[in-house]
Amino acid sequence: MAIDNYAAIPQESIEETESLYYVSKDGIIPFLDHPNMVAHKKLPKHYRAYYSLKAVISDYQRGIINENHILILKALGDAICCSEDHLRRCFAGKLSRSQVSKLLDQLATNDYVQRYKVSVRGEEESYPNFSRVFVLGIAGKLLMDHFYSGMSNFVHPERFHGPGASGLMQRYIALNELRTMFIERRVASKWQWSGSLIGGNSTSKVSAAVELNLPQGRLNIYMERAQMKQNFIGYLKDKLGKWEFVYKKQNGLKIRNFPVNPTTVVLYVSTLSMAQAIHKEIVIDSFPFPVWFLVEEEVEMKGLEYSFYRADKEKLKRLHVGFLATTQEN
Repeated sequence: MAIDNYAAIPQESIEETESLYYVSKDGIIPFLDHPNMVAHKKLPKHYRAYYSLKAVISDYQRGIINENHILILKALGDAICCSEDHLRRCFAGKLSRSQVSKLLDQLATNDYVQRYKVSVRGEEESYPNFSRVFVLGIAGKLLMDHFYSGMSNFVHPERFHGPGASGLMQRYIALNELRTMFIERRVASKWQWSGSLIGGNSTSKVSAAVELNLPQGRLNIYMERAQMKQNFIGYLKDKLGKWEFVYKKQNGLKIRNFPVNPTTVVLYVSTLSMAQAIHKEIVIDSFPFPVWFLVEEEVEMKGLEYSFYRADKEKLKRLHVGFLATTQEN
């Protein structure tokens, strides 16, 4: 991938709560924020999982796992959890879409990757089939830990088992959609999951941070994803309050092992009605750092550059972020 990746550490668990629906302008609950989304692991035919480093190194030495497989595994490990579409787009120009799919199918046989099918429980016919979702499997984690020891902290596949796993998948898939769009526009130079703020603690971490390399200079964006499955207003109020405390103590929001640049906080939400609900409960423009909203439904309708909003007293004002308009040329 085009972005240098730092330690891939999962952020805090999602505290699920009784859900309120914040629909889009078309009256739809976006798929990646639907409280009833579920995920089911799909095992391939002739599945035979590897559980030892000896087995995976043997595959590599015999050429069963080749350099293209390693590319896919490293990209997936850096993404933590993403869709097949994300991987296809990130490798555009290097691997064809069919090559990426074939490599993933090969890797799934011995649990180098694990595949999930995601759907909305009880409303399967109302939502189109979503792209296949992948995480590193046990064999994949063993191989990546071996080749990239000390460079990355790859997430164990058990992180995506059990209660709360579908919500965690939603969060990573949504944030990886942004990550992919930044890669396609060739504006991102670094990405970090679960960044530790200097002067903060484990509860003040930044879910995702990206350094953008722009004609006007470099800019950091710190992102949090609000989800209908969680008490997102309480979550964001607590998170922003902790960041405000750190900002005043440290004279800025600085993440360990991440470049220091001007910083904007972005609250990534699925619908404009959700952004308005947050704005009603939290005085967004009262913080000592800029806070914007990024609205997923607007990205789909108008494009990324027209999907940011900032607080303007009681209203939300749309911004035009011109440098995100089109794919940049080399």
